[in-house]
This record gives sequence, structure tokens and C-alpha cells, in this order.
Amino acid sequence: MTESFFTTQRYRLMAITILVIGALWIGASAAPPGETTKEKISAPRTGFTAPDFTLSTPDGEVFTLSKLRGRTVIVNLWASWCGPCRAEMPALQRVHEAYKDAGLVILAVNATNQDSKTAALAFATEHGLTFPILLDLDGQVSQQYELRALPSTYFIRPNGIIEEVVTRLGPLALQTPGLILLLGFWLGLNLAERHAPRFKIHPDQLYNLAFLALITGVLGARLTFAARFPSAFVASPASLISLNPGLFDVLGGVATSLVAALIYGQRKKIAFWPALDSFTPLFSVMAVAIGLANLASGNGFGAETSLPWAIELWGTKRHPTQIYETFAALGILTLLWPGRGLLARRATNPGSFFLLFLTLSAFSRLFLEAYREDSATLPNGWRVAQILAWTVLAGGLWGLERISKSAIYQNNN
Repeated sequence: MTESFFTTQRYRLMAITILVIGALWIGASAAPPGETTKEKISAPRTGFTAPDFTLSTPDGEVFTLSKLRGRTVIVNLWASWCGPCRAEMPALQRVHEAYKDAGLVILAVNATNQDSKTAALAFATEHGLTFPILLDLDGQVSQQYELRALPSTYFIRPNGIIEEVVTRLGPLALQTPGLILLLGFWLGLNLAERHAPRFKIHPDQLYNLAFLALITGVLGARLTFAARFPSAFVASPASLISLNPGLFDVLGGVATSLVAALIYGQRKKIAFWPALDSFTPLFSVMAVAIGLANLASGNGFGAETSLPWAIELWGTKRHPTQIYETFAALGILTLLWPGRGLLARRATNPGSFFLLFLTLSAFSRLFLEAYREDSATLPNGWRVAQILAWTVLAGGLWGLERISKSAIYQNNN
């Protein structure tokens, strides 16, 4: 395959065939209305129904989470010996006093199996806590909520769906998925930096652009999240500088970083398409890291299946979609490995390297989305991510042809 292939009738026929098959696949893999919704699954994750529990206060008053439907609930898991718990409780008390008349309920679940009833009572008295203190005597709620660190806070909507999870409020909160993403960024940036001269981009330019986008993206993601969920930071202002990946708004971060990168690129007169080409190794490695991060967190989970390679997740056997996506990303990375990949050697026109990555990634998402259980769907069952992937795929195929035509025209003139 050569660059001129993208201008041939054969390429157009192939592109049309791919798009038609993709459109048919969207229809064939559509979910029955209401089937692909994670709200029906009880799990301690954002977007899922909060696991129900019934616990008592030291005075014997009984609270059942499901009976609080119709009210916003904050469930906070804590212990008296926990330093961050001690730091955030006064803030939770202020939130309780400010919003209790508006219907907000705070349930402070003491991990009594790791603590003691006496210590919990003394803690509540010391801090003047007036919201319910519940005793998890046997650790059952800690198990239901897969407690990994204290404190852990769950913001639950009136319909019982978890709006947000904040694990270990504080400036040093960083879990395995976040570490995987940071490692992926570091490895991808090193690979991109090493091969930037292939695309006539100086490594220093790429490095500066990448870190500008990273810093502005992190700030934008945090500030957007804080604007959406101010109560998470009223309870613990120190969380504004937390590394907890659960406290970031991804779309807000991406939008902020793109705007900052475009402004910086224009001011430094960095060519647009060569810059995207030089970043493609980073994007490819990050796609692998995202798949592994989802595997570590349980996000992006698959639909129920009886296949022998199914994995146990959220109480049933499921397609290991995170593994599917990781292998697909590894395949794309192999095909586009700078200077050696089968497709990388043929992507000689500015922009074609990036568009090949975009096209292959969109095709992968279009196909694999059918096996996910957490897909957002339209009323007719079509999966939103598949429609977006098909649109990106069409744009990528068209872009490859246009770039090739432009290169031929310039060479002939």
C-alpha cells in the first residue's frame, strides 16, 4: 500500500464498504431498550446503584439506605484513628448544617470492625457531630463498598445512583488506575519525543506542548469537576490538590488542554498536522494505558456472557472488554510503531500518521463497544459511542484521501 492508494477508486470502494458494514453493525448490535444500563447493577462505582445496607446508630436508631430514596445522600466510611477522617469531619458537619433543611442526608458509617464503638462515640462527641453515626460492626458494608482506604465518600442521587466517589479525600490520594495513566503518559511522551524529528518537530517543542496540555488539562478537569460537585470540596478543601483520578472531569480537561495547545502552537508557529503526527505515539501508548486502567478500576465493563474466557465482575461472568480494548490498542501501536510499523512506514504525508491512528481507533471502538454493558444508548437501542466512532471513522477515511490528493497536487506543481 502506498500513499497514492488513498486517492484510488479501490480505496473509495473499501472506505464505503467499511462504513456500510459499520452502519449495519451498529444496527445489529443495538441493545434492547433499557438493557445496557449500569444503573440496574449494584456496585460502589459512579453511575451504579449504591449497594443497600441497614445499620444502627449507637442509640439503636435504624437506617436503611434504600428507604432514603428521593433525598440526596452522602455516605462516608471512616474510623476514629484515621487522620484524614479527623481532618474532614468538621467540614462534613458544616455541610450537614447548611443543607439538612434542603433534604441532604449524611450517613457516617464507622468501620467498627477496625475500630470500636467506644472510640466512635468519643470521636462523634469530640467533633460535635449531629448527623447519624452508623456502626458497621461486622464489616459487611466495608465489603459491599470494597473499602480500600479511609475515608471513602459516596455522593448518591435521590434515585439511588452514585453520582461520584471520593476515596481518601486529601492531597496524596492516587490509586492504581491513576498510576497506570501516569506511567502511560511518561512512556508515550518518551517514545514521541524520540521520534519527533521524523515529523520535523523539535523534541523540545513537543515536550513543552505536551506538558502545557497536561497541566492545563489537569487544572481544567479539576476546576470543571469542582464546579459540578462543589460539595465534594466543601467537605475537604485540600482535595482541590488531590491526585485522585475520581475528582477529574475528563471532558472539561480535554477541552481545556486542546484550547491551550492550539493557542501555544499558533504562537510558536508549530505546524498543525506534523504536531499531531508527532503526538501519535503518545496517543497510541495512552490508548493501551486506558485499557489497563479500566481493567484495574472495573470501568468499561462487558456484558454478561458464558464464554470460557469471561471474567467475574459485578456479581456475574462478563466479556473482558477492557482486555479486548487493550489488545486492540496494542495492535494499533504495533502497526504504527514509528519507523517500523507496517502502516507507519507508509504514512509519509503530513497528517496521515495521525489520521491512520484515528481511523483504526474509531474502527476498534465501533466493533468492541457492542460487547460493553455500560454503553449509553438512544431510545431505539443504538449505542452513542458507536455512532460517534462511525462518524470519526468516516472523517478519518475522508481525511486520508484529502491529504493524499493535496500532496499529489503540490508535488505536481
